[in-house]
Amino acid sequence: MCEAFSSSEAYQSVAAIETITVTGRTRQPLVRKLNLFWWFMNDFEPTPPDWYRPTQPLRTLFWYLRNPLQNAGRYVLGVADRNYTVTGMWPVLETVWEDVRWSDFPHFAPRHGWKRATLKLENGRSLPWISYSTPRWLAYWGWQPNGFAGVKFNRLAYLFSPLLPFVFVALVFVRLWALMPATARATHREIQGCAQRRTDR
Repeated sequence: MCEAFSSSEAYQSVAAIETITVTGRTRQPLVRKLNLFWWFMNDFEPTPPDWYRPTQPLRTLFWYLRNPLQNAGRYVLGVADRNYTVTGMWPVLETVWEDVRWSDFPHFAPRHGWKRATLKLENGRSLPWISYSTPRWLAYWGWQPNGFAGVKFNRLAYLFSPLLPFVFVALVFVRLWALMPATARATHREIQGCAQRRTDR
């Protein structure tokens, strides 16, 4: 689900393909990210919202069980503590078409299906987001426009569950690849290009 950004973050947008710049974020300390216990906490929403089990006991415990590994998805694999520019299909901050409040846009017909975006960090790293949704189906992989990294299939889970370890490993590898500065990747491509030119000679 898409979240509301704080008022300290700036937005700039264009029509159809929308680009939004997120600023004003503070990085989580590395010592926290290396703490496996911290991965299971939820610094963004440490207490349950009012709508979640309002009259039931142990609501905080069930809130954490409902949303495990929030810090890991948001700050370790995710980039929710970093500034970046996200570009994708309007409205870019909505992760899936089903989240769009179409009543606010009566001149648009509701859409379903694929939705894509790309997050580009200040140092040139790029991370993908792709989702597929209908009133009954929901699947996504990558980095949400809010910076959270995740994978989900809500239908035919018994068929997709054997693939989840591989999908998660792919998520980790893309994140590790993105740690390499863009300048280093460009230099690597330049070296390959020089080697190819020498071979052609």
